[in-house]
Amino acid sequence: MTRGMVGAFVAGCLVTACESQAPFETCQMNDRMKKDCDLALLSEQCEASQTACYATCAILDHPQCVDGPCMIYQYRPIDSQTVYQSGPFCTSPCDPADPGACPDGGQCRAVVGGNYCVPNQTVPVQ
Repeated sequence: MTRGMVGAFVAGCLVTACESQAPFETCQMNDRMKKDCDLALLSEQCEASQTACYATCAILDHPQCVDGPCMIYQYRPIDSQTVYQSGPFCTSPCDPADPGACPDGGQCRAVVGGNYCVPNQTVPVQ
């Protein structure tokens, strides 16, 4: 009987630990998933914004992400040829009207059919 109670307690702790997640926690994407994040899409989306072109790819039901998709976020300023990209990260839905909706200085962006938090930390890839 004691073993069963200890097992239930450990299982309960594991489930509880999975419910919270660090902001923009890294998630894994295989090469096939990453290939779907085609940088050529940036040229097609330039007209959608006056200041930058955006492209993203997301795995909506990713097993490592609790609150939303696993996403790669890319952008290119209109007046530049440099493309900036994040690594794969877990994100969550946000309200663009709420300036504090995203943690760690992230921004709420309209991507993949909804509004999701994206990190400010990106690196140039071109």
